[in-house]
Amino acid sequence: MPGKHSAQFTAELTRYRDLVESALDEALTLTPNPTDAELRINEMLRYAVIGGGKRLRGILTLAFRERISKERVTDAIPLAAAIELLHAYTLIHDDLPCMDNDDFRRGKPSVHKAFGEWQALLAGDALQALAFGIAARSGKPRYVEILAQAAFDVCVGQYMDLRTYADRELLFRRKTGALFAAACMLGCDTPSAENYGYKFGLTFQLRDDIMDGDGSAVPIEIIRPDIGDDFLLELYHSIEP
Repeated sequence: MPGKHSAQFTAELTRYRDLVESALDEALTLTPNPTDAELRINEMLRYAVIGGGKRLRGILTLAFRERISKERVTDAIPLAAAIELLHAYTLIHDDLPCMDNDDFRRGKPSVHKAFGEWQALLAGDALQALAFGIAARSGKPRYVEILAQAAFDVCVGQYMDLRTYADRELLFRRKTGALFAAACMLGCDTPSAENYGYKFGLTFQLRDDIMDGDGSAVPIEIIRPDIGDDFLLELYHSIEP
């Protein structure tokens, strides 16, 4: 993340990210005696997920659980992995030739370029299934509901993007903001957490558009979140354009 950050922020960010990375590695570890097909699918999943990405969504889940809910972060670690797996699924499908047709993701060939188009489709489906499985094992149906709504919203947002809808703020809210909102709500299921997540997502997408040379009409002044936690405030400021 660009810019100068406090030592405490950097230490907390690293701690949360390491917890997410460890949970993802565990989630993508095969059970004993896998079949050849399972090995091949797992190879694609690990290629797509491990060793890349900022883990912002997983970090938000852990931060909201620990800092806003004031509960043990340990219980939210699987949920942080779940939201990252769901995010990875959206990236694989977003890169497909029938969608955005991107050849590279996170500095390496996208999954469909590395393994094939139908293989990438299945890899995305598998990641979504794993994410919902983790949420279901929490024993709390609400977490499954949060993930399901986010997955649906991303599909709506992708449709809007492909149809070039003029309302960019609404598009950003569905395609990008929904996963960030879900990440925050998995940590603390409150309207303020959801609001922070949506605003975080709008700003994140706006920055990406500016970096790509594609300006947006979303005014940055109206989407700054109001959250009473120094880490979450600094995390938001770290993604501002």
